[in-house]
Amino acid sequence: MTYFKVDDHFHSHPKILDLGLDAIGLWTLAGSWSGEQLTDGFIPSSLIARLGGSPETAQALVDAGLWEITEGGYLFHDWDAHNQTKAQVIESRELWRSKKEKQRGYRTSSKKDDVSSLDAPLSLNSVDSIEGIDEMSLGDTLGDSLGESSGESLGESRESPGTRNKEQGTRNRNKELGTRTKELGTRNKEVGKRYEDDYEHFWKTYPRRVGKLASYAAWKKALMIADAESIIAGAQAFADDPNRQEEFTPHPATWLNQGRWEDDPLPERGSAQLSKTEVNDNYLSKLDRQIEQYEKERLDAASRGESIIDFGEWTRRQDSGESRSHQGMGGNAY
Repeated sequence: MTYFKVDDHFHSHPKILDLGLDAIGLWTLAGSWSGEQLTDGFIPSSLIARLGGSPETAQALVDAGLWEITEGGYLFHDWDAHNQTKAQVIESRELWRSKKEKQRGYRTSSKKDDVSSLDAPLSLNSVDSIEGIDEMSLGDTLGDSLGESSGESLGESRESPGTRNKEQGTRNRNKELGTRTKELGTRNKEVGKRYEDDYEHFWKTYPRRVGKLASYAAWKKALMIADAESIIAGAQAFADDPNRQEEFTPHPATWLNQGRWEDDPLPERGSAQLSKTEVNDNYLSKLDRQIEQYEKERLDAASRGESIIDFGEWTRRQDSGESRSHQGMGGNAY
């Protein structure tokens, strides 16, 4: 079973303050559906109506920065930064299945060993009735059993089934411990080199190093449709592009998930025409800066005991240039 994660601060996040419950409900149901179907945040357009939404509701989520428009539907923004990818879920399930198979195999082996040990002390009470036993082997058997070679009594020389079972259990536990130690050593080697060389090359090449674990998951997914050399070459070209701006450089996970290694060079700075990708990057970067500034002002106003306005009103005042220095954050408190 997979889980679609909702942060406990989601209810007060600035991105949803202006959204209605219909949009929030659609976002939640769509996230649950994607987690179950392992689509890595992709929501087909045909599913919107079945979840009780509409094109207008979906567009509201896009405008809020929670969804992105993609071919055939919509994509959750930064899905793999907050939720497991399909590859991670499959890997976890395989590890769990392998662990259970080993546990069942160990229990079955222990039961067989116990039964064999209980069956071991047989036929010594009816030696006289056995025919065809070699005289030497019979003498050795009786001598050992009666303790003739060491002067031991019969009671002292014969092991009880309980003693043999205990020894067998000890051997089984030691064997299992050795197996676990070997597996632990293998896992330690794997942890020591968590990322392959090609990915490390990409990580050093890409101009913004943030969210390494999330970008590694996106890297493995990207390798399903492209080779490592093409992706690294695209990252190098993007890093060297003279028109790239640091503040508008996306996270590496976002860049990989959007297949940006195939993008054309960025338009010259100051050009009247911006690419759709650059417009989207500019919008998201501006939104992130606004959210950061709003949170700072909101905390300052709360510490002074002033009223707090919602994010939508705050951005409207920002865009209109209205002064708020004389009234804190102003009215429309929530």
